[in-house]
Amino acid sequence: MKTANRLLIAFFVLFALPVFGQAAGTKAVCSSYVPPEEANDATALSMRGVECFEANEFLRALVFYRQAYTLSKSAVLRAGIGRSLQELGQPDLARQYYEGYLKVASPSTDGYQKIEQRLDGVRETLKTKASPIEIRSVPGDAAVFIVLEGDYWEPLGTTPLKVQLLPGDHRIVVRKQDFISREEIIQVD
Repeated sequence: MKTANRLLIAFFVLFALPVFGQAAGTKAVCSSYVPPEEANDATALSMRGVECFEANEFLRALVFYRQAYTLSKSAVLRAGIGRSLQELGQPDLARQYYEGYLKVASPSTDGYQKIEQRLDGVRETLKTKASPIEIRSVPGDAAVFIVLEGDYWEPLGTTPLKVQLLPGDHRIVVRKQDFISREEIIQVD
């Protein structure tokens, strides 16, 4: 029960940031150091993700949420991953996590309605600003990654793959075991 309560607190903070953000003149702290006793604690990792999100360190928040998600497949963590990806300019990936959240969360919660609103915004962004990209490989079933800031590889899926990207340059890596990896910069207008 203790874990569930702390994850609910993390959830509350994720969705309440615009109202309850840091006090004026103070800055949230985001440390990448994780004490050994917290390395396998989903709640502690998710709270570190919240701290990083509050400090506008969205990539670090994403990393912490992902680490926590490997330990606890919480719907709240899906929402946190989606929100981080949205802030990192990856609306199509954010959409996937928001939709995953809505499949398992209770529709009667405030969080559900917040994610529905975020999903509507993401869908509008995809409709008006994103371009569809198709990635194929021979042989197929290769892993595809988009490289985010700081050389962090975010998985997109496997080939053949369709994804929507915002305008700009995107570093894409395609890998398959026993084959040469391929890295390309895709320019989206």
